[in-house]
Amino acid sequence: MSSATRRTRRAGATPRPTPPPPHDPDRLRAYLEEAQHTDTMDIAQLLDAADLLLDNWTLGARESAALVRLLADTGGLRPAGEVTDRLGRHGQAYVHEVTGVRRMLIMNPDTGAVLGLETTFTEAQPEYGVAAGDVMEYSAWTR
Repeated sequence: MSSATRRTRRAGATPRPTPPPPHDPDRLRAYLEEAQHTDTMDIAQLLDAADLLLDNWTLGARESAALVRLLADTGGLRPAGEVTDRLGRHGQAYVHEVTGVRRMLIMNPDTGAVLGLETTFTEAQPEYGVAAGDVMEYSAWTR
């Protein structure tokens, strides 16, 4: 039995993947690929899938460990040092950058739990009123 517990989803959110997430990295990858309707995932797609997963499930220690292993094995994230998340918690940041956008995954360095994920513009887009450094979106999770 998984140690993940159910979490209420917000109105309009994508339905929660069922059954509960597995705690094996390979099975978790397959689970997330099914939830994302894809056969393979790069790091950007995996971050999207992790966002969906964490919006719908509170992961236990084994599921969190599987997610960390999956992220590490996928590659594409680089350590960015210590940060304070939007809820004031200290964490370790890992970033993935593509043209004009940086996604930052924030993890609890003691437990490996994902604390947050945010997307920031790295280049100005004046036609949209966006400055470099503006936050496009962020999510923060608590247990």
